[in-house]
Amino acid sequence: MDIFVGVDGGGTKTEVCLMDVRDERVCTVVGSASNPNGVGWKNAVETIVALIAKGLGEMGATMADVRRVCCAVAGVDNPKYRERLSHQLKDAMSGPKVVVVSDALAALTAGTKGAPGVALIAGTGSIALGDAGDGEEVRAGGYGYLIGDEGSGFDIGRKGLMAAIAAAENRGEPTKLWEKAEEKFSVSSPIQLVPIIYGSDKPVTAVASFAPSVLELANYDAVANGILVEAVSHHLRLIKAVASLMTHDEGSDANPPLRVVLAGGLYTSNDVLFDRLKRANQNYEFVRSRFSAAAGAALRSLIAEVHPGEEQRALSQVWLEIMDKASSFSLDHEEYH
Repeated sequence: MDIFVGVDGGGTKTEVCLMDVRDERVCTVVGSASNPNGVGWKNAVETIVALIAKGLGEMGATMADVRRVCCAVAGVDNPKYRERLSHQLKDAMSGPKVVVVSDALAALTAGTKGAPGVALIAGTGSIALGDAGDGEEVRAGGYGYLIGDEGSGFDIGRKGLMAAIAAAENRGEPTKLWEKAEEKFSVSSPIQLVPIIYGSDKPVTAVASFAPSVLELANYDAVANGILVEAVSHHLRLIKAVASLMTHDEGSDANPPLRVVLAGGLYTSNDVLFDRLKRANQNYEFVRSRFSAAAGAALRSLIAEVHPGEEQRALSQVWLEIMDKASSFSLDHEEYH
């Protein structure tokens, strides 16, 4: 077996895609978060390694069958962090080559199949990353919930909860968001949210979990709508900031519209933001990948040591054929505890 592994590690979950190019098989497993800034370096490494081991077990393979692992993990955009995670994973797995990249890059690759473009990831956090096809990456955002992540699940969830509490205490605009908060967190007064949020092992995730409730109300509730209008504005700023650093003439005769891959839970679980972003800007080609960011990381694992050109395109075609074949079957997404 020749197995190439892609890891999509975020602040809410980790997905691992194992691709056997010889037998044309794919196995996917899902587990807990692996952003080292949120769960710690030790826990991040243990989660990733355990999920890879579980997937190998499902495939009847061992670590010796793994050619390369591409880990696309949130929170490791700093080169020193990438190097640290790479070394720790190599030590823990004792064998395969390891490449560590931004989680946004994996989402971009899944949507463009290695071609130039921009990826916007809006999940628990938010970031935009561009690849002009020359090996140079540019980015905007992705600075975490304390100093960044505008338009993220955390940002939307926090604003939604604040508006809900204000309405419940008759100091804010009327909104159905408080009813959603009561339902979501099983509370009857705002003060009951304090231990739920602050006492959570993952308070950022707890706050972000309210974002879907805001999206559900956006077309019917003025306050929720205002929160999403602001989120879309943030997303467009992130995209434009990255696009401005890439050599691409938007919508010219020489160049087609820039492809923007939309990824992350806010875009994959609901059409509201996707539809609004498309209406807000016609200069870009907005797409949602048929394949997961973990599958994109698997492709990056496959093409990691080849130069852009014919060989990369050929390997990308191999990846696409395997993924298309795998998607025709019902893949089990298992939760690792």
